Amino acid sequence: IKKVHFDVKIFIVPLGKFSKIPYARVSHAKYFVTETIAYIGTSNWSYDYFNTTTGISLLINQTSGYKEEADNTIHYKLKSLFQRDWNSN
Repeated sequence: IKKVHFDVKIFIVPLGKFSKIPYARVSHAKYFVTETIAYIGTSNWSYDYFNTTTGISLLINQTSGYKEEADNTIHYKLKSLFQRDWNSN
């Protein structure tokens, strides 16, 4: 079995004008991005959600040979969103 390394970070949503609204500072996003695909779904990532509830998901595989087009794909935009949050303080 190949060894796998991964990092975990705690994402803190900054205070803003909506800070007094309950749950306004929670990221409830359910997506992941790899080098080639993006996944967006509605279910929490636990067995009971996948087994007992109905949800929807979208698997996106977009490739482009042109930089201008690649920067305009859903895959690129989700990757940028993830990087923004991952690198935030």
